[in-house]
Amino acid sequence: LKCLTGISNFRIVDLSGNADISHVGWKGLADTLRLRREKRRLIHLIYQNSKYAIDEHVGEQFSLMFPNLQKLDLRRCQISDEGVNKFLEAFSDKEPDHVSSIDKLDLTGCTF
Repeated sequence: LKCLTGISNFRIVDLSGNADISHVGWKGLADTLRLRREKRRLIHLIYQNSKYAIDEHVGEQFSLMFPNLQKLDLRRCQISDEGVNKFLEAFSDKEPDHVSSIDKLDLTGCTF
């Protein structure tokens, strides 16, 4: 928990070298950003060239971070159809606490 709180205190975080982050790890980060909404500084998350495809579970956790991030860089990642669906659902969510604040979602070189 301290690690996730620490990560949320940086403005830009690159987790690209951490290829084995599971959906549970991403859930922890998404929950931390949501719970620390007023205190967190993280606005730009980078996770490029992931070892595993961004599936439904990981896609859901990324989409839960959309209201808390301005930029998400997923260049050269593999994204499953289910992961893409989770992203699309998040962008169409109209609930005030779930509205996306993403200015830039970089999917350059991704495979779908």
